[in-house]
Amino acid sequence: MLPLGDKHGGCGNGTFFHGSMSFLPVGTLLVPRGAAYESDWICTDFYSVLEANRPPEKRAHRDAVFLCKNDEDVGNAGGGEIWMFQVRPITPVEWHDMQFSSLISCLISDGHAVNSPQVVQAAKDYWLGVESADEPLWEGLCGGATIVAVDEY
Repeated sequence: MLPLGDKHGGCGNGTFFHGSMSFLPVGTLLVPRGAAYESDWICTDFYSVLEANRPPEKRAHRDAVFLCKNDEDVGNAGGGEIWMFQVRPITPVEWHDMQFSSLISCLISDGHAVNSPQVVQAAKDYWLGVESADEPLWEGLCGGATIVAVDEY
């Protein structure tokens, strides 16, 4: 495993973690997957809610490369669990607590409509970078990142 990050997340010098099912060498530029990403996630109950409530100044999930502050969060964040990349973002990173995605799913499962005040507030809190009351699980969204180290998960 790669070393855990410092108290600010990552390994210092603005490096973070990204998991993959495919090997890619050091120096590879990770770029957003666009429509391919969206087709993988559109069937979840939270994706459309988050996108419908996304402020225009925030990066769309389909236009993002996803990062975690430490290697232990990659699997929980839905990243591939064969290769672990230490990466350096090439654009600013927006941090969002994925617990709000889970909350949206739970609210919908409990019968709340996707446009109910509770669901909409959870989506807004996600985009505002609010820290959830549960253990936060942070995901970073950026426009691209360069792989600086590779290890097997």
